[in-house]
Amino acid sequence: MNLLAAFCAACCVASLLYYVAASVIGMRFARRASSAPAPLPKVAPRVAVLKPLHGAGGNLPENLISYLELDYSKVEFIFGVSGYDDHAAAVAVALKPQYPFRQITLVVGEEPACANRKVAKLIGMAERSARAEIFLLSDADVSVERDHLRRLVSEFGADEQIGLITCLYRAKASGGLASRLEALFVNTDFVPLVMISKTIEPLRYSLGATVAIKRGTLEAIGGFQRLKDLLADDYYLGKFASDRGYKIKLSNSIVTVRTEDRRLAEFWNHQLRWLRTYRTTRPLSLATIVLRCRDCYADIHRTFDNREGAGTQRSA
Repeated sequence: MNLLAAFCAACCVASLLYYVAASVIGMRFARRASSAPAPLPKVAPRVAVLKPLHGAGGNLPENLISYLELDYSKVEFIFGVSGYDDHAAAVAVALKPQYPFRQITLVVGEEPACANRKVAKLIGMAERSARAEIFLLSDADVSVERDHLRRLVSEFGADEQIGLITCLYRAKASGGLASRLEALFVNTDFVPLVMISKTIEPLRYSLGATVAIKRGTLEAIGGFQRLKDLLADDYYLGKFASDRGYKIKLSNSIVTVRTEDRRLAEFWNHQLRWLRTYRTTRPLSLATIVLRCRDCYADIHRTFDNREGAGTQRSA
């Protein structure tokens, strides 16, 4: 019993130290994020915002508008869909008359022979922007503040060795219990983990919600074509840039992700997919060791899915 009590006490102390460290690091980050962005370079670079889309979620128009209202003039917006039958295409087209002074392009179709369908869109989208010096990749469920792009560009200008910038994201629930659980996980588990990881070691990866990469960096790693058959393309985009000697920076700009899970099964699927991807891409990291215990719930997940599938068949 004494050994068990000592083990439990050690776990409690470790947990307290973790959350104290996360709180201190989080407060320091919040101060930086609330400060005004640094001045832009004398000659501001041209930026292409690339947004691969799939389906018209309830918050898609609001998310796209947040980008169209960015406080940055030398920017173009390229939205990509698989086909005209995708409802997201209509949303993007409907925004063009509302923002006549913004350069908005809709790219339809995917690069053939790509296992990663997101990258299949990105390849064609990047080719439509021949003059962009920086590519800003962003998921469809992401929204930003008006100074987001000014912050990113000024951060690039602070150090020529920076080849890629990625952003932390906070989650905002837009549904019921499942959506709230997803947001809770992102805000209280994922975000502290990233901040502590950044404090312990240099970033060698990027976060998928938002990635800004210089054209020269992208070309040096082989372009988006190098990612066409890879899972976790966001992770490898940062890894390949780091392997080429470029610095990866965690921006002071925080973006917002809207969680739209409607069922607990969707939330559970997201958690397992995230954990398995993390284990595959970074098998020796501290975070993977700590989180690996959660894989024991995989059997429960499969049982849950089987029951749900059986229920669907019965109702059909």
